Amino acid sequence: INGEVPVVAMEYRMHCRNGHWKWVLSKGKVMQRDEQGNPVRMTGTINDITDRKLAEEKIRFLSYHDKLTGLYNRAFFEEEMYRLDSPRNWPLTIIIGDVDGLKMANDFHGHHMGDRLLARIAEILVSACRTGDVIARWGGDEFAILLPGADEENARKVGERITRLCSLHEDLPVKPSLSWGSATKEGETPSLEALIRRAELEMYKKK
Repeated sequence: INGEVPVVAMEYRMHCRNGHWKWVLSKGKVMQRDEQGNPVRMTGTINDITDRKLAEEKIRFLSYHDKLTGLYNRAFFEEEMYRLDSPRNWPLTIIIGDVDGLKMANDFHGHHMGDRLLARIAEILVSACRTGDVIARWGGDEFAILLPGADEENARKVGERITRLCSLHEDLPVKPSLSWGSATKEGETPSLEALIRRAELEMYKKK
């Protein structure tokens, strides 16, 4: 209306009469002005872009999540790891876990059963952790957990909960089990890379 831009375009949500929400793209422009420059006629369109928005959201989700387990992927975990490495989140603890028996599940029961085992482990990790903890599928059969504000004792309790919850699942041919190790930083040192190596070393010792 002020003539600052030739066309205005805005994306926003509209609340439908049935209670649902739709994303719309609204475009408009002034088509005619009077002798003083005041707008006297405008035209525009409103398009439903809900499907496009849902597709974009799905792409964003997949870019940071593991498709099989629904957990965060390694790329997102590493971003969060560096973001949370600050004094307000110390002590900061990392748990690295390796699924026991995955090869046996794949070899003797097929990869479908191996996928079910990984998905079940993911469910157990979510149940064992706090809402603010970051849980990710670190690799093929490895998982990682980032525990901001948690010391070694807190990490041990989380690990014990994981072990206890695994023992309750007896409906799969290969019982869920996770070998895990943890490492904690209280301040500037050690580096995050060194923290991961320490957690992995402890995990391999247990395995």
